[in-house]
Amino acid sequence: MNADEYETWVETAREQTRQRMAEAQTRYGLGTFKRYQIDLPTATIRFYDESDAERVCADIQVAGSWAPEAESWLWGWDNESVPASASAQLAAVRDRGIREDIEQLRESFAPCDEAEAWSMASLAANVLDAQCVYRAPGAKNKLFLLLMAIHPRQ
Repeated sequence: MNADEYETWVETAREQTRQRMAEAQTRYGLGTFKRYQIDLPTATIRFYDESDAERVCADIQVAGSWAPEAESWLWGWDNESVPASASAQLAAVRDRGIREDIEQLRESFAPCDEAEAWSMASLAANVLDAQCVYRAPGAKNKLFLLLMAIHPRQ
């Protein structure tokens, strides 16, 4: 894949991510809940409302984490703290990076700003046909999750 094709793919993937995030917010209320709980061993995330009732559950894959201070991107499959259950599908992203000779998809890297972190998560979402990307804030790192199957709870 040449540089122009890569840039076109990134733009397409980011637009797809924006659309899918807007749809997930409208359809499931993502981004409006009081709290969430990530369970990496079961590869799920649960969202809770103001009364602490579970409103939405989703299967996840950890696309990666972005460290603002270090300006680095760490792919989910390259992170020892992410169990295989929450990153196994990312092998397809790495394989595409190998097949298409895209260095950013083959290995974790620095420097990486927030826009590029969103691009990496968006490319992963595109490859895996994720329903949504969710960025979970952390004290030092931002975890980019691919929501693979979103289930509303009643």
